[in-house]
Amino acid sequence: MDFQVIFTAPADACSVSATVTASGSDNCTGAVVTRTAAATCTLLSTPRIVVTQECPVNPVVPGALLTYSGTVQNTGNITLTNVGVINNLSGPTPVFTIATLSPGAVVSYTGSYLAPTNCSTTSIVTATGRSVCGVLVTSTASATCPILTLPAITVTQTCPTTLVPPGSVLTYTGTVRNSGNFTLTNIVVVSDRPGANTRVFTLASLAPGASANFTGSYTTHEDCCVDSSTLKASGQGCAGVTVTDTATRTCTLLTQPRLVVTKVCAPGILRPGDLLTYSGSVSNAGTITLLDVTVVNSQTPGVPVLGPVTLAPGQWVTYSASYLVPEDFCGTDTVTASGLNVCTLLPVVNSVTTTCPVISSPPRIAITKDCPLSPTPPGGVYAYTGTVSNPGQVTLVNVFVVDNYPTNNTPVLGPITLAPGASANFVGRAIAPTECCEIIDTATARGQSRCTASNATATVTTVCPLLISPAIALVQNCPASPIPMGSVYQFSGYVTNTGDVVLTNVFVYGPQGAGSPLLGPIELAPGESEFYFGSYTVPFDTCSVSVTARGQNVCRGNVAVTSVSCPVATTPGLSITESCPPGPVTAGSTVRFSGSVVNTGNITLVNVLVFSAQPANALVLGPISLAPGASAPFGGSYVALSGSNPTTNPANGVVSFTTTNTVRASALDTCLSRVVVAAANCLGRVASAPVVRAPTMANGSASLAFPTEAGKSYVVQYKNALSDPTWIDLETVVGTGGSLPVTDTTAGHQPARFYRIIGTPE
Repeated sequence: MDFQVIFTAPADACSVSATVTASGSDNCTGAVVTRTAAATCTLLSTPRIVVTQECPVNPVVPGALLTYSGTVQNTGNITLTNVGVINNLSGPTPVFTIATLSPGAVVSYTGSYLAPTNCSTTSIVTATGRSVCGVLVTSTASATCPILTLPAITVTQTCPTTLVPPGSVLTYTGTVRNSGNFTLTNIVVVSDRPGANTRVFTLASLAPGASANFTGSYTTHEDCCVDSSTLKASGQGCAGVTVTDTATRTCTLLTQPRLVVTKVCAPGILRPGDLLTYSGSVSNAGTITLLDVTVVNSQTPGVPVLGPVTLAPGQWVTYSASYLVPEDFCGTDTVTASGLNVCTLLPVVNSVTTTCPVISSPPRIAITKDCPLSPTPPGGVYAYTGTVSNPGQVTLVNVFVVDNYPTNNTPVLGPITLAPGASANFVGRAIAPTECCEIIDTATARGQSRCTASNATATVTTVCPLLISPAIALVQNCPASPIPMGSVYQFSGYVTNTGDVVLTNVFVYGPQGAGSPLLGPIELAPGESEFYFGSYTVPFDTCSVSVTARGQNVCRGNVAVTSVSCPVATTPGLSITESCPPGPVTAGSTVRFSGSVVNTGNITLVNVLVFSAQPANALVLGPISLAPGASAPFGGSYVALSGSNPTTNPANGVVSFTTTNTVRASALDTCLSRVVVAAANCLGRVASAPVVRAPTMANGSASLAFPTEAGKSYVVQYKNALSDPTWIDLETVVGTGGSLPVTDTTAGHQPARFYRIIGTPE
C-alpha cells in the first residue's frame, strides 16, 4: 500500500535523509515482524556572493600608498566557504580571506597599492567562495580613484663666467626642472630679451624630478654696468592644468674704462722764474661713463687744472694752465687725469709726461774731508770722514766720492742723488802703510746735473799723521855674578829697532858716556838689529855699569832711548863705637858719651842715623851720607839712673854703678836700598841685625832676601800697618850661611806691608 509523509526540510543544507519502519503481527502466531527503509533527498540550494570597492576619502599623491575598502556579502541561501578577495593592482595575494560566510552575512575588508603617476587609477576586486554543497560563486567590483597630482615647474638662469662688454652678445645658460610629482607636457621657455616672449627652449615632456639645460643670448645695452633678463617656463599637467615659473638674472658687464690725457708746451725757451704755459685734452676712450674726472700737474699738486667733470664714452674736453718755472727744474712735468668708473667707482688714471725747453742752472758740488780723530797706527785701519754737498741750484745725480788711496778711484760713496743744499756724510777705510809717517790722499766728488747731465767735480787733499811708536832695545847678557869693582868688564850685545818707524842717528854708548860711542851714527829700519861690543874698568863705589842706546824718529825727530845695566858686586857695611866714663858713676849724675860711626863697606851709605838708648832712643847723629871708609863722630849725654854692678857708699849712702848705655846706627846702601845696622855700648860692639834687601813687587807678590848664619833660625813676620798690635808670622827658615829669599804671595792685596826678621840661637 502506498503512503506519504510530509515534513519540513532543514535550512542551509544540501540534502535531507529519512528512515521509515513498517511493522505487523503474524495473525497466526502473533509474532511481530518489522522492516525499515531509508532515503536521502537532495535539497534545492541557491549560492551567491556580492563584493563592493570604495576609494579612499582623501586622494593620495603618486607613489603613496592608496588604501581602498569594501564589503563581501553572502546573498545566497547556503553557507559559503573559503571566501577570498583579490585586487588586480594589489598583487596575487588575497587582501581578505574568511573560512565561512553564512547566508546573509556581510564582512568588510581593506587593501592598498602604490598610487601610479597618473591623474586617476582603476582597480578591480574579485570575491570568490564555494558553497558547502561544492558550488563555486564569484563577484567583481571596480573603482576609479582620483590621484592627488602637484604639478610644478622651476626655471633658473646663469650669467656667463666670462664678462662681456656693453653692446656685445651675452650668452647665458639655464635649466628647467619638473619640481612636481606628475609628468609635464608641452614645456616652453621664453625670455623678455631681445623681445617679449622670445622662445628659447621647448620640450615635449618632462618626468617628475627630471631637468633639461638650455642656452640663450641677447645683445646687451650700451654704456651700462649690468644687464638683466627674465625667463618664463611653462608646462601642462592633468586635465590641461598649466604651471609656470620665472627667473630674473642681472649680469655684470665687462666695463672697459679708459682715460687719455694729452699735453702740449707753449713755444719758447724758458728760465727759472718765467711763466710756463701748456694745454691739452682729456677724453673717455672707454666703454663706460666716468665720474669726477680731474686733471692735475705734478708741478702744482693739489690744484686741479680741470674738473671735476663727467665724461660719457667718447666724450672729450680741453684744458690749459700755467705755472712759474722754479729753480732746480729741468722742464719735465707730468699731467695726470683721473676719474671713477660709474659702475664700480674704482679709479681710472692716465698720465702724460713732457719736457718743455727750460735752461737750468749750472751744477756745483763741494767736498770736505777730515783725518781720523786719533792717528792711525801703521798697518791699522785708516778711517777718515767727510761730507759731499750740493751748493748749486739743480739736483745732482750719480754723485760719487772716490779717493786716490790706496789706489786711484777707490770707491767711497755713491751713486746717490743730492738736491740743492743737501749733503751726505761719508766714511772711507783703508789699511795704513807700515813704513810711512803720514797719509797724503785726495778725495774727489763728482756728480751730474739731472737736467743736462753736465758734470760737476770737487777735490780735497788731507795730510793725516800716523800713530807711530818709535822704540829701541838693547839685548845684552850680564855676567852670572855681579861684576867686581876695579875689574875690566868685557861686554857685547845687539841694538834693535823695536818700533814701527825708521830710526836715524842711532848711537850706542858704553859706561864711559856719550863722549865715546860704541856704535853710530847708523840708521835702523823697524825690526833691524846691529851688533856692538866694548870694555870698561869698573870704578869703586859703583852700583852698576850701563850701556845706553838712542835714536831719532825719522818722522818727527823724537828720540827713543833705552839702557841696560849690569850690577856691580857691592858689600854694604857699618860699624859703631862708644866711649863712656872710665869708672862708676853716681846715680843722678850726668853721663857724657861719644863715639864714631864708620862705613866699612865698598858702597856709599845714605840716611845714616845714630840713636842712643838713653835717654829714650834719642837721635844723636844724622841723617848723613858716608862714602866707603868714611866715618863721622857723635856725642851725647844723659842722666844716670841705673847700670850694672851697683854699690852703696856706707858713709853717705850714695849709689854708684857702671853705665850700660847702647848706641845703634842704621843706614841704606845707595844701590839696592839694603838696610845695614850696627850697635855698641861702653863695653864694646853689640851683635847687629842682618842686612836686609828692600822688598820688591812682581805679579802681586813681595820678595825679600837677607844674609844668614848657618844653622841659625830666622822668623819672618809682617804687619799691614805699624799701628797693628801684633806681628804675624810669615815663614820660619834655617840659615845656610848665605842669602835666603822669602816670598809673600798675599802682599799685593794690601796698600802697604812691613816686615821684620827675628834671629834665634842654634
